[in-house]
Amino acid sequence: RAVIGLPHASGRPAMRMLEAEGFAYENYVDIFDGGPTMTAQTDHVASIRNARADQVIGIADSDAGTALVAAGRLSSFRACYGRVTEVDGGILIDPAAAALLGVGVGSSVSHIAR
Repeated sequence: RAVIGLPHASGRPAMRMLEAEGFAYENYVDIFDGGPTMTAQTDHVASIRNARADQVIGIADSDAGTALVAAGRLSSFRACYGRVTEVDGGILIDPAAAALLGVGVGSSVSHIAR
């Protein structure tokens, strides 16, 4: 009983990462292991709140920083890390990320620098 709702020592870093993103422990426990279940309102999750939606205006290799890039909804949702360059009117995305996401010029994607 003393450990119900407490993370295992190996799970504490993951719990801290979730807390930094906006998740919180609200006294819900996992039914299988009794550990903490983290919850969040999606508009409070930093990666969602800070993401930008842009149109892909080109596919090209670049030395841009890595970004988390997502496209689609529900069963067609895809996400990956890719190189995104912001330009007037949209973004350029690297060919590997475009292929993984199944997007091309004119597609709409969400992205956040990492």
